[in-house]
Amino acid sequence: MTMYIYAETGTTPNCTDENSFTITINTTPVADDPADVNACDSYTLPALTVGNYFSGTGGTGTAYSAGNNITSSMTMYVYAETGTTPNCTDENSFTITINSSQQQQSVAMQVSVQETQLILRLTSQELHHGHTQLMVVHLHQHPTIRKQLVYLL
Repeated sequence: MTMYIYAETGTTPNCTDENSFTITINTTPVADDPADVNACDSYTLPALTVGNYFSGTGGTGTAYSAGNNITSSMTMYVYAETGTTPNCTDENSFTITINSSQQQQSVAMQVSVQETQLILRLTSQELHHGHTQLMVVHLHQHPTIRKQLVYLL
């Protein structure tokens, strides 16, 4: 939009001057705002409507694209800009947490039956830091379990 300024002295002789300047209004983009993500082993970046993926704030760091696989936990930034003068920007961030499925170790389970008790002993180095968890089922309180145990044994 062009704005004109006109001035006059209002005296005799009436002196005048006119000038103009351009006003530019840029619409600030609204960057997509993905939710935090928890994934096993990897996460594939989805397509964005507005903005681009970066590992650093302000459109810095490594640029990522939709379809890239993320294999380690990180904060991801979505940065959008108009690319005009002045350059209007918007940014959002989200956390990607990657859990390795190989970190989980199998759980060892021992089952023993005593006269009135079924004892389950669960042991796992990874899940319980080497601790053993016990679960005791009193068979006289659970006749269905007792009947099934007799059938299995």
